[in-house]
Parts: sequence; structure tokens; C-alpha cells
Amino acid sequence: MQNELTRWNSARKADGVSPLAMGIGIHTGTVVIGSIGTPQRREYTVVGDAVNVAARLQELTKTVPAPILMSEATRRAAGDRIQVEPAGVERLRGRTEPIDIYRVVGVG
Repeated sequence: MQNELTRWNSARKADGVSPLAMGIGIHTGTVVIGSIGTPQRREYTVVGDAVNVAARLQELTKTVPAPILMSEATRRAAGDRIQVEPAGVERLRGRTEPIDIYRVVGVG
């Protein structure tokens, strides 16, 4: 997604339009997925602590210099498939324990 955004921003720049930025937060954990709500207003969504952690990591992309941040849990699950570098330890909003976070620097 970041690579495509870079290509799209090149076209936007050529058209004199401001570039866009996108932050991505990735965390691994248990979630609940399904339709939630009333029959009049139903949404298909994902909920759970893992979703909240990913959202907090995405928020950190605005202050930590990295467009993609991942948690230690995802780093362990991904193994060598994703190249990362440490981005520090952060205490995320709504959590008592800090987590190690990583910048994604490559895939493969």
C-alpha cells in the first residue's frame, strides 16, 4: 500500500495536488469478527485488544518517524519474512504494560 501511495503521490505532484500520507499499525492477536448492531443498522467489523493495539500503533506513525509500525508479537510471528528495525518501547493508550515496536523496512 505504501509503494502504491508513493506512485499515486508522484502523479498528484505532477498535477499540482498535495501528496497524501498513510500510517499503518500491525499487531497479532485474537479478535472477534462479524456483524454487530441492530437489524436497522448492522456493521461488519472486527473488535478486540489486538485491533486496539494495531490502531494505537497506527496513531504512533504520526510521531515516530515510520510509515509502518508493528508490535513484537507480529515481529515474532513474521520471522524473517519482514525486515524490521527497533523503534523503541512505547506505552500505548489504554494499556498498562509498554510494548516493543518496530519499523518495517522491507519484505522478503
